[in-house]
Amino acid sequence: HHWEAAGERLEAARWNRRAAEWSGADTPLEALRHWKKVRELIERWWSEAGKHNVLPLDDRGVGRALRPQKQTVFTYYPGMSGLHPIVAARTVGRSHTITAEVDRADASQEGVLLAIGGRFAGWTLYVQHNRLVYEHNYVGLERYVVTSDTDVPTGPCTLEMRFDRTDRLAGEVTLLIDGVEVGKGDIAKTCLITGFEPLDCGQDTQTPVSPAYESPFRFTGTLKQVVLEVHGRGIFDDRAATAAALAEQ
Repeated sequence: HHWEAAGERLEAARWNRRAAEWSGADTPLEALRHWKKVRELIERWWSEAGKHNVLPLDDRGVGRALRPQKQTVFTYYPGMSGLHPIVAARTVGRSHTITAEVDRADASQEGVLLAIGGRFAGWTLYVQHNRLVYEHNYVGLERYVVTSDTDVPTGPCTLEMRFDRTDRLAGEVTLLIDGVEVGKGDIAKTCLITGFEPLDCGQDTQTPVSPAYESPFRFTGTLKQVVLEVHGRGIFDDRAATAAALAEQ
């Protein structure tokens, strides 16, 4: 009991000093009322964390990032940006589709629909010069660009990119407008890791994935939402596949 009481006093003294620093108080005693508020906020944080499934806290970093991802459908809205690749939809080595619901008043409206990564690696889906474009930037060494062979119509429409995996880190991209195929191309090499630049919806906030535009290249029409759906098991769902892909990169 003596040691427990000593520990509590030590913790209280430590928090009193912090409260004094944060509040600008001259003495820890003067900051005691702030310490009580701090404790109240700490207790509230843990309560809210439990309520919203934040617990248990996990600081394993890369180890956590490489765990299998159970979620398969991700919905993003314009203005969402800075989403770290660890928590974004994991498309590496997986077939996936990106579906954007847009409404353009005229043919000059363009911009990024969804992008992740940047100048050194990543992919981007965008509208430019009245065409739908998907580009995969393979670590700055190779760029694979698929462009629609017809114009994107004005008014409301559905723009879609389908990536069908054909090999460990390769696939075929099909572009569709309102369900009609308008472009197709092979992506011979895809990035195992897109770096640390985030996923952005309706813009590309940091370095541009594509040299065809300058960041942030915000979509100037109305972007209602973008749905990204992944299919099948991915590279990171299997340790052997992960090791083989790392060796290949």
